[in-house]
Amino acid sequence: MKHILITILLIVVFGSTSFADYTATLQNVTASPDETVSVNLIVTGFSNVNSFQFFIQIDPSVLTFNPADPFCITNFAPGGIIPGLNGGNTVSLVWTNLTPFTITSGTLLTINFKYHGLTSPLTFTGLPEVYKFAGGQFIAIQGTTTSGSVSPYMLNTEQAHIGNVFAATGSSVSVPLWYTGTAETNADTIHQRIAYDATKLTFVSVTGSGLFNNSFTASAASGIITLHWAKGAGALLNAAGTRFNLNFTYTGSVTTNITFSTGCIIKAAPSGSHIAVTYNNGSVLLSGVASSFATLPALNTAVQGQTIDVPLNFSAMPAGITSFYLNLTYDNPRMTFVGVLSALYTVTSTSSGNTIALSYSNGSAPSINGQFLLLRFTYNGVGTANITFSGVCQFSNSSPIQVAFTNGTVTPAHVPGVDASIGYVSATSGSTADVPVTFTGFPSNIGQVKMYIAYDATRLTYLSLSANPHGAIPSLNGNIISVTWASGTPTDINTIPFVTLHFSYVAGSGSNCAGAVTFGDGCQVKTTAPETIVPANWNDGGVNVKFKISGTLQYNSDPNPRIPLEGFTVTLKSGSNSISTTTSEAVTGYFELLAPNGSYTIEATPKAGLPWFGDMDNVLAIFFYQNSVPLPNQNPLNALAGDVNQNGDMDLDDVVDVFFRCSAIILPDYTAPDWLFEIPSINVSCADVSNTNFLGLTSGDVLGINPTPNQ
Repeated sequence: MKHILITILLIVVFGSTSFADYTATLQNVTASPDETVSVNLIVTGFSNVNSFQFFIQIDPSVLTFNPADPFCITNFAPGGIIPGLNGGNTVSLVWTNLTPFTITSGTLLTINFKYHGLTSPLTFTGLPEVYKFAGGQFIAIQGTTTSGSVSPYMLNTEQAHIGNVFAATGSSVSVPLWYTGTAETNADTIHQRIAYDATKLTFVSVTGSGLFNNSFTASAASGIITLHWAKGAGALLNAAGTRFNLNFTYTGSVTTNITFSTGCIIKAAPSGSHIAVTYNNGSVLLSGVASSFATLPALNTAVQGQTIDVPLNFSAMPAGITSFYLNLTYDNPRMTFVGVLSALYTVTSTSSGNTIALSYSNGSAPSINGQFLLLRFTYNGVGTANITFSGVCQFSNSSPIQVAFTNGTVTPAHVPGVDASIGYVSATSGSTADVPVTFTGFPSNIGQVKMYIAYDATRLTYLSLSANPHGAIPSLNGNIISVTWASGTPTDINTIPFVTLHFSYVAGSGSNCAGAVTFGDGCQVKTTAPETIVPANWNDGGVNVKFKISGTLQYNSDPNPRIPLEGFTVTLKSGSNSISTTTSEAVTGYFELLAPNGSYTIEATPKAGLPWFGDMDNVLAIFFYQNSVPLPNQNPLNALAGDVNQNGDMDLDDVVDVFFRCSAIILPDYTAPDWLFEIPSINVSCADVSNTNFLGLTSGDVLGINPTPNQ
């Protein structure tokens, strides 16, 4: 600023005269996110210059300029330039020296930014000033400026892709996010920021498949999804079947774009170096524009080790379809493709890795509506497998047909009472944690166990098996623990932990304390002769992955002793979604629930068959209340219990309603349910939550005098 004032002062004192024109041009350059990008300021006619000042406006979300960095400006031969950042978005370049400087044509200087993605203009703003000192005065040199820009480089070998998918208004839609490029590219960190139009899409969740089925967090705010995946041992970025799925509810009626935003970073394992990635955006298109549909179902009947047939259905296809080509991807090795069955007409199928290509051509153009074929898979895994329309999918009846596509899922069938479970344990940072792996409900003639157990290497370091009663053999490959065991003697493996995994645990910052331990594809338990895979539920766990929420549910009988409510259903909810459910215990009304970090509410439901309770004492209490006599122990719950017509207050109508119901007559405006409960809100943040006590009450029982609320 001092140099600017000196320049202005000299101009005022000595005057100025215009000289020949100069030009100043900022480059248009490209870069990949997380790179340093250098932009040359190129000039012509810069002859015998003693002073200049330029102001360049940038988008600070795209480019970071740090004037305190000694290398923020380079390639300026005279030195002594003063860089600045005004208002957070304007780069200032100021230089003054009595020794003149000349560049006939070339680079005056280079401006260095940190690039975060998307496009930023580099716009000359204000009044650039260039002066020469002659005849005892500063003389202005007239010139012209040409602005530049920084935009994404689109030709990197490694590429990220968001899919283009169809959806009907009001429906759920899963938009794939995947990577292509060099097969051996190994990543240990993926941080993605993805923008969507929140007026047309409601974010639901992010799910993963293949090598991305865990070790990630995702949240959304203000139309930006922040997705972070980290795995100390790394994973192949381009592995078959490895992708994220961005799950939304589509509320729009036009095409809405889903785009990579600023701040996308991918780093290599094990070096942690930056991987240059080109980001390709996607969209959700209104399937209502399409009048024809290709659909894969959501099946929940998969049994491990057995085949499952997935129907491919077409509906509302116009007459005269002569050909189609479909490209499908599926989660492999969670499923293995066997082949095509029961095709309505001849179809050619080829498969490679996790991709199936289906092609059909029929000059007679018969109708293809209905179940066109079955895709047969062997289900090998322990979790949900996705089958996704991807790449080029097209139908034709001499011209292209716009078709809406619905992806499919294959979820393992629940097996009542047969569970392989990784325990949930708590630990403090820097300590060790023992995580049990337990079998329950398996037959007593087990002869083989094979498990692949992945753990979050950013939080956990595997040390050993701290308990191994059956003599299983462990081995470690990256962050995957393989556990194998075989015996010719039929063995009961139930109840006691089959193995206990011994970890060293280090917590993350803030609420990022979870160290997940998860079953991977290929886990199997087999009986002895004949060898048969035992279908089971494979339940994941970990260290500080879920926390215990406990308390009591009691009847609101104050001022008398509260009566425990036993056998009531207690449900933990996140919004309208049920997270965990239990039954309150006898004697105390105690309950326990499990949940990861987050904000929740707790709701209760009475056990079936409980009679309603009300009596004349309550009728009188409500009568006197509406005449301004408070209840003996007034609180929000018993005040709510007295408002049986739910008009917002206890009044004479409520007196009449309760009076008649005591006489076994229910009037139409008695709209309150038989039972009312408090709904406590809780926040789980890396610790158990205890003493979450709450109350229930029969509607109409404002005095809390129900003598037998459990009967």
